[in-house]
Amino acid sequence: MPVSIEAKKKSCVEALANTEFARYTIFRLKEIARDHPPGRPAGHCFGCSQERTIINSLMHDKEVYGMRRSSFAGIFLAGLLAISLAGAEFDPVLEKRAELWNISGESLVNAYPGIFQWVDVKKSSLRFNRVTRGTELSLFGHQIEELVCEFNDGKLSGMDISFYNRGDAGAWDIKRFNTVLNDINTKVGQYLGSESRPSRQSSLMDEGRVFAYTWRMPDCDLMLRWSITNRKEPEYIFVELYPPGGAPKHLRSGMKVQVPVADLKQNIQMDSNGAFFLDIPMVDQGAKGYCVAATVARVLKYYGADVDQHLIAQLAKSDADRGTNINQTIESLEKTQSRLGIRVRSYYTYEINTWKDIMKMIKDYNRVAKRNDVEEVDEDDFILKINGRRYLNFRDLMNSFDFDTFCKFRSQDRRGKENFFEQVRESIDEGLPLCWSTFILPGQDEANSEFGLHMRIINGYNPTTREIVYSDSWGAGHEKKTMSNDAAWGITINLFGLVPRNRRTVR
Repeated sequence: MPVSIEAKKKSCVEALANTEFARYTIFRLKEIARDHPPGRPAGHCFGCSQERTIINSLMHDKEVYGMRRSSFAGIFLAGLLAISLAGAEFDPVLEKRAELWNISGESLVNAYPGIFQWVDVKKSSLRFNRVTRGTELSLFGHQIEELVCEFNDGKLSGMDISFYNRGDAGAWDIKRFNTVLNDINTKVGQYLGSESRPSRQSSLMDEGRVFAYTWRMPDCDLMLRWSITNRKEPEYIFVELYPPGGAPKHLRSGMKVQVPVADLKQNIQMDSNGAFFLDIPMVDQGAKGYCVAATVARVLKYYGADVDQHLIAQLAKSDADRGTNINQTIESLEKTQSRLGIRVRSYYTYEINTWKDIMKMIKDYNRVAKRNDVEEVDEDDFILKINGRRYLNFRDLMNSFDFDTFCKFRSQDRRGKENFFEQVRESIDEGLPLCWSTFILPGQDEANSEFGLHMRIINGYNPTTREIVYSDSWGAGHEKKTMSNDAAWGITINLFGLVPRNRRTVR
């Protein structure tokens, strides 16, 4: 069965249970309070090093049609339907090479019932994912993990086919990876014809190397792209199809942001409620712990870079179950920012570095709770003794907070809350979205019953209502949502921007 949005949200919380930190949900108080020199951040949750802060070392969790009217489309649909029902093979689509770029999304949805799902409400992108759709689709005799079809003016304009990615398929050994890669390379050559010869490229990234073979044919361009980490661990295998002349001429330049300076402000739109917002390309993270990778990929796509969440996941060392370390992501982006054509700008971090910081948070929360007749929190309820050592059950502590009261306590920092909104306003007015790392707290909405962490995009604001416009990487219907500035500030952990290098930096 397909994975519902509710399940994706629930998985943001359940991802915590897959980590060593979440199994015990504890911090050793001695380590927090005494084992670190003054000024040195503490905390080692989710297996991260003790150089990380408690909050910022937390792993960001996984989350959670019609027929084209033409004689070709009728024949195309009838042929595909019989084959897809028999075995869900995608080969017949690619065999129609002369008509490939006339295929509509509606025809694919009808030809493969229950296989594809629209990624956005504009119906500009269709997606199949083996895990989230709960079914199988094959090509060249190999199982497809994920397939994304892009459409322009209702016609196919590109196709990304993942035969392997670590996020969906888990870890492969290098022998299995090379066997599949070599066979797909052979099958691609057979598909394109014996006279086809690819150009070969590679690009060194922070965490590994990306390789590509590119074929340029009269009826299509095709790129076979794969990557292996510096630790010789397989990352992904993709086949990408483009209209003739559409494939990037250089692998590295295709990944680089080269947005014209004048274009960004022109992207600002205003809705009927008076909110200014940016239309950010949607990437559906699926059931993977890739909210950070999907967020960064969407921002870079908005700037015109040819990247995907799997490339970003490799840079950030994302874990499909446990998610992504935000500090590690920022460090990796900083190392590769010149190659990606961006500058990383960190605007805010909610620091909880020591036991003293945690006690201050509880004290400030309790002061607001008392004024509002809400039950106060007793830190002793969350301290455990194991083998003579004292530990803090951090997750249960966070679960104990009342959401509205927590936001009121955070709003006592009026300058911080105001600066947060002004940074949003300033960035959006320049056409720049923001990467936004947040708490998930019980009571935040109907789907959230447990503490977790998540990353989103801030893509707008309403100057009259002072609402934040944001987007989750969960597919259609999540492109543009709103939240009060009080609530948004209340759950904020990190706020940072990815600013194109060839434009003036927003400060």
